[in-house]
Amino acid sequence: MLESFPALPGVDPRREIVEVFATRITSGQIPQDAPMPSTPQLMARFGIAGGTAARVKRDLRDRGLIRSTPGYGYFVGTPEATTPQAPFEERVEELFTVLRERVRSGTIPPHRRVATTRELIIEFRSSRDAAEHALTRLAAKGWAYRVPFRGIFAAPAERWPA
Repeated sequence: MLESFPALPGVDPRREIVEVFATRITSGQIPQDAPMPSTPQLMARFGIAGGTAARVKRDLRDRGLIRSTPGYGYFVGTPEATTPQAPFEERVEELFTVLRERVRSGTIPPHRRVATTRELIIEFRSSRDAAEHALTRLAAKGWAYRVPFRGIFAAPAERWPA
């Protein structure tokens, strides 16, 4: 995405890095919803301290160019650019219904992992809780089964509810 560059005398590296990102975001070189580099990645790439890397992201957020997603990092775009979330129970039901149909149609074959929580969060822009509840409901209703420490797997047709 970005290459390292030597520090210029008399130039604040944080401001310079912020301007490079701002230019690339506003020009479309970095697309909407693209993940921003993590603090350690910024530190390594630009040779800056952790506090400076955090301030770079804060400055970009304050300008409305990136948003924070707790537990997942920073992404290009404003919070308003994200899809509004349905109430929790509706969201869980929506995820459950989509997963159930994928199992029923064979899109997810028997004994194959349905999805990880993280995959559901990314695909459906759901919360971690909604994704976990949907997977749990899928197993509880008989459309899938849980393998400890491995995940939720599609149940074969003979185990599906009537």
